[in-house]
Amino acid sequence: MGQFDPFICRETARWTTDANDERLLRFYDSTSGQQNPGKLFYRLDGDALKPLAS
Repeated sequence: MGQFDPFICRETARWTTDANDERLLRFYDSTSGQQNPGKLFYRLDGDALKPLAS
C-alpha cells in the first residue's frame, strides 16, 4: 500500500504515492487531483545522508 504523506498549505493539498500502486492512483484520480509531472521526489537513506551532515 502506498503512503499518504500530505503537505498542506492554505488552499493546496499535495501528497506522494508509489507510482505502481494502481488502487491508490485510481482513488487519487477520482478526487479530481492532477499528477504534477513537473515535480520529482528525492530520498536519501543511510550513508547517503552523511555528506549532508558535514
